[in-house]
Amino acid sequence: MRDPNNPVLICSSRTENSLKYFTLDGTYLRTVELPGLYVCRPVIDDNNIYAGVCWSKTKEGKGWVDNTGFVTILDGDKVVSNPGGTAPVYENGVLQQMYQDSDVFNHGHDVCVDEDKNLYICQWKANNTYPIKLERV
Repeated sequence: MRDPNNPVLICSSRTENSLKYFTLDGTYLRTVELPGLYVCRPVIDDNNIYAGVCWSKTKEGKGWVDNTGFVTILDGDKVVSNPGGTAPVYENGVLQQMYQDSDVFNHGHDVCVDEDKNLYICQWKANNTYPIKLERV
């Protein structure tokens, strides 16, 4: 509902490493490519979209690597940050391959945003760990 006159549905397409946009009657609008990211549910907060990355590819592009994951943050349709992953790089307007850069997260599965814009990252298959809180600075 970021645009009340044109509400859209955003769906994650993990195996296609993308987010897909549809009208509420199911008409396909566009795809936002997220190279290397097996993304989970998109969480909308103002113009930002947050999503857990349950798995990522390797730097070399090897897919679906177990015990990986992080969080991706988009401003509109553009990736601006990947806590726990590599920084987004655009070459000639095309987003390049992203992958896990630290072992802070393990199968990032969901993100919650509180009123202070802190993030809570829930993990799947993470040895019974509690959600991780990232405080906005």
